[in-house]
Order: sequence, then structure tokens, then C-alpha cells
Amino acid sequence: MKQIVFNELEGEDKFRQALESCARTGGVYHDPKFKPSLYLLYFEPKVKRLDQSLPRIFWLRPGGMRPIEMAYDEKAPVPHGPWVVMREPVAGDITQGILGNCWLLSALVLLVEKPALLEKVLITREFIPQGVYHVRLYKDGRLTSVLVDDQLPCNNKRLLVYSSAKRKQLFVPIIEKAMSRLFGCYESLVAGQTCEGLSALTGFPCRSIRTLAVQRSELGNVGGQPAEGPTTLLEPDFIWAMLLSFQSAGFLMGAGCSCTADTRIPEEEFFQRGLIPQHAYTVLNVVNLPGNVRLLQLRNPWGSQVWTGDWADGSRTWHQAAALRDQLHPWRASEGIFWIGFADFQRYFEKVDVCKIRTGWQELRFEGFFPCSCADLRYLSVFEVQVEEPSTELEITLHQESRRAVSLHKTPLLPICVSIYQLKDVQMKTCGDLVDFSGYKMREFLGCDVMLDKGVYLIAMYAFNHWSTSVATSSSPSSKSSSQKGGAANIRPRFVMSCHSSRPVTINCHCPAATIPGDTLLELVTARGQRTQHDDYVSSYYLTDNWSGMVVVVENHHFSSYLEVIFDASESTNLHSTRGSLLTQDTIPPMSRYSFSCYCLEVITTFYLLSQLVNVFSHMDPSTAYYLTHDMSYRVSGQAAGNHNPDLGTLVPLHSPRSIKK
Repeated sequence: MKQIVFNELEGEDKFRQALESCARTGGVYHDPKFKPSLYLLYFEPKVKRLDQSLPRIFWLRPGGMRPIEMAYDEKAPVPHGPWVVMREPVAGDITQGILGNCWLLSALVLLVEKPALLEKVLITREFIPQGVYHVRLYKDGRLTSVLVDDQLPCNNKRLLVYSSAKRKQLFVPIIEKAMSRLFGCYESLVAGQTCEGLSALTGFPCRSIRTLAVQRSELGNVGGQPAEGPTTLLEPDFIWAMLLSFQSAGFLMGAGCSCTADTRIPEEEFFQRGLIPQHAYTVLNVVNLPGNVRLLQLRNPWGSQVWTGDWADGSRTWHQAAALRDQLHPWRASEGIFWIGFADFQRYFEKVDVCKIRTGWQELRFEGFFPCSCADLRYLSVFEVQVEEPSTELEITLHQESRRAVSLHKTPLLPICVSIYQLKDVQMKTCGDLVDFSGYKMREFLGCDVMLDKGVYLIAMYAFNHWSTSVATSSSPSSKSSSQKGGAANIRPRFVMSCHSSRPVTINCHCPAATIPGDTLLELVTARGQRTQHDDYVSSYYLTDNWSGMVVVVENHHFSSYLEVIFDASESTNLHSTRGSLLTQDTIPPMSRYSFSCYCLEVITTFYLLSQLVNVFSHMDPSTAYYLTHDMSYRVSGQAAGNHNPDLGTLVPLHSPRSIKK
């Protein structure tokens, strides 16, 4: 594990060398690793070659292309002037093509409103006759320099088939090509979330906030009884206050329009209202007006098809509020821009993606590999954070490898988690009380925001699926585990952790004791889990809130008696245990705390493999409820009647009983 230091000169040197090569040959730049072909377009080019419904692609440079305005009207006047990279772009310039990458374009629209951010992405901002451009993007949390040529995919009418910008600007297709180059092909950009685009373009912490005004059950079945009650949702007033706060802070925001089981709204209603389900929109403005009028201004990256309900262009609500109409200027539907009331926004938009743009903050990044087991001591690590000043705000983001890459698009994301604790013993690197955690979810990245006093803290990360499912990663082909003999070797997935802080902090990486994952996980479960007192001497904790599944911990408070516990989840479906069985039997010594066999929910689809987590019932699809049933029985024994079945083996550091803190 090591700190990441970005070398700005490396990309600049490659750009200069490309120009010098063109000067020597008198030609234009051709990207040697991203040559025009079907392989640049699709994951499976041989299959796509047979699909007659796909347009034939012509790779053209700007001199051979026609401006996008002519796609709508063949007789439209050709925009004056030559092709340029940018000419003071505005949100209405960006137009989505046939590629389903609205998540990226919605993020790019927001950067257009912040020219300084856009300039950090597009290093080459002048038109280069040799056709070479330098772009900087964040891939999996790491800043990367990308060089691309300006051979762009067009149709037989010489129009760009994917994203474009009006007024003969090239910055949109150039950034789009650079992003597709990072992941291997254009098809890798299909589908995503605005926060993913904002993270890739800016590198700042990005979070998603649920906004749906519905009740939803996602706890599944706990203890054999179906959980039919709603999960805790944020109050509308609180959500609105957050949106206003984000707007005031200058944060960037996107919105996800979703037609899922959560909304309980038929898809036809979205289209009737002018909205596109499963589509990403840009939030341009949030306003709180007299009379408790709450409005949001959104943009569809298509540049058309807008909201038709209250506060839409031509809506009667504007005629009833002429002063507001003159103040907000609603007539921008031709650019894909519209106003919508907050109540309707909550009904049709599932979440808001927020990018926390801050200036003057310290930024540190570290990279490493998730260990394959507790015995994989070389890669088992934690971070020690030294905070010197009180009221220091810290944003921690944990990234895993994106599954957009050609080599990874058929493998599942790992459920991951990052948590922060007070450091109890600086010398022994043992954890104290939990400060906060990100939740445990299948996300490309997630994180938490904490306010810290002066002191020393411990950051721990969790990822367990790859311990026995052999999830391969492209960037770590050689780091195979030697802890397993026979069968497939586990692969260590790569991660990047970024820390943004309002005041300077010192972060060091340490190789802790093998028990640290179990110690920190037990602290997390007992701090945030739901406690059940079975009798005067036996208690258990179930962690389900903000955890994709469930973690179970049992405590034996007897001073001299052993506790024999049977944990039975064999009636559950789509579950797998890291101990090799859904039925486990364990003996817990007196005055001990034990973390039981570990399960995860498995959902098998075309692209997803079996998923497995330690001490976790893992829910693969957060948009639908899962059903989990289990039963726990126990008896008190005067002596240790047995050990563990199945045997713990290399899981001893994680599963072994711990002494209860008094």
C-alpha cells in the first residue's frame, strides 16, 4: 500500500512527444492503442458486426464532419467559423447521441457551469491541427492523463453518432472518447449515475441521497418474520434543507429519474409527464420562494423532451405567478431545461447525486489491495489519521475497480465499506469507539463525512466476496493468494482511498494484527446493530441498517459457563456462507463475544457471479426487498462440549471469540 502522487509532467511529455512526432512526419496523430475499429465501439464486436440495426460507423476528423445542428434540419444554416475545442460553452450546447451515457453528459453539463473545473479536465483547449488532445480523468479514484486523437465516430451523413456540442465545439466528443479509451470501448459508457460522472471528471467526494417520497421495505426477513415496515427515509423538509445547503455551497448536483418498485408508478406516467425513466438529469438550480414555493431547475441531456406538469413551460401555474415567471424565465424547453416543483420532483426522481466541490482543502490518496483472507497479512492494512486541530472535517471515499472495463464488465462489484474509529492504543493499533461508517454496499465508490476533534483515529475497510469467489481484476493479475491449496486461487482486488480534509492531517498506513478486521467489525456491529437480550446472560446484535445484508454477533455473559449456539439459515434462498454451510454450530467461552458464520444473498444474472460475505447476509439489488430467514438456538454448558462446525480454519482471526469490554 502506498500514497499516490500524480505526475503532471508525464502527460505533458507524452503530448509534446506526439506533436514532435507529427512535425517530423508531417502527418496527423493516430492513437496507436485506440485505432478506429468495431473494437473501439463494442464489448463483443464480432457479434455486433452481424446486427443490421446498428448504424455504420465512419471515423472522421473535424474537417470531414458536419455540425450537429444539421441533424435536425438539413437546410439549417451552417454555424460560422471553424471547428474549435470550446467557445464559452453553455449547458444547452451539450447533446446526447445514440449512446446511453446520460450520466456522463449530465455531469459534463454541470462542469460547463464551472469553467475552472472543465479546464482541469481538458488540458488541451485550443484546436490542434495534428489532432491530438490531452485530457485528465479520474479512473477508480486515480487521476490519469489520457491522450486521444480526433478521429470521431460519425454516420453516413457525416454527423457525430454519439455525444456532441453545438456551435462546432469538440470538447464533448473528445472527453467522451477519452473516457471510452480508459475503459476500452464506447459501449463501456452505457448506463450509470451522475455521481459516477462527477467523480470521474472532478475527483471530489460524491454522494447519493435518496429523495423518493414513498415508503419502502428493504430489510427483508429478519428472524424468520417478514419485515413489512418502511425503512427510515429522510423527511421532505430535511431533504429540501440539504438541497438548499448544497446549492449555497456551490456543490454540483444531478438527479436520477427512476421507474422502479420503489416508485410504484407505471412507466407510462413518466412518459406522459415528459420524463424519461432510468435517465440522468442535471440539477441547475434550487430556489425557495415566498409562499413556500419550492422549485428545481433541471436539464435533460438530450436537449429535448421536458417535464409537462406544473411549472413546465406554458403551465397555468406560471400565469398565476407572473412575478415568478419574470424572475425565473421558464421558456427554455428547446434546450431541455425546465422547472419542476419539489413535491413532483420527489415523486418521480429517486435520488440526488452531489459532488462536494471545495477549495483550499487537503487531498491525499492511497492505493492498495484488499486482502484475500485474515491470513493474507502482507495486504492486511489500516490507516492511522493524526488530527492536529479541533473541528477538522474529513471526507473519506473508498473506490474499487470499475466494472466498465472490457475485461471486467461481466464480473460483479464487491460490497465494500470504510469506517473510522478512535484509536484506543497507538502502539498496538487497536480500535476504540466507532466514529462513523459508509455503509456496506455494492458501489464503485462510497464514503463518509466526519467532524473530528484533535486526536488519533483508525480507518478500516471491508470487502469479503473475493475471499472465496475468486473475483478477478485486471490490475492485479499476479497478486494471487497462496493461502488456498487446490482449487482456484483468490485474486486481490485493487482499491483507492481518498481523503479530503478541511485542515491538514497526517495519514500513515500500518500492517496491523490479523484480528483487526474482526475487532473493528465487532465494534461496528455492537455500536450500530440492534441488540436483543435473550436472557440475563445471552444477547445478540443484528446489523441491517445501511448494510447490504446482515451481520450477527452473539455475547455470552456467563462468568463460568460455555454457550453452545446453533445458527440455522438453511431455509433461506440465494444465500452462501463463507464457512461452507448455512448451518453452523459454535461454542462461545464465558464472558465472550462471538461473530457467527457469514452469509450473503446471491442473485444470479447474466453478468453476476455468486457473491459471499463474512458475517453478512448480502443483498445484491438494493432496489428490491430481499427475504432472509434464520433461527438461532443455544444451550448453556459447564464445559466446552465442542468447538466450531464447520471448522474456522483460516477464519480464526475473524471469527474467534473476543473478550467483552467492561
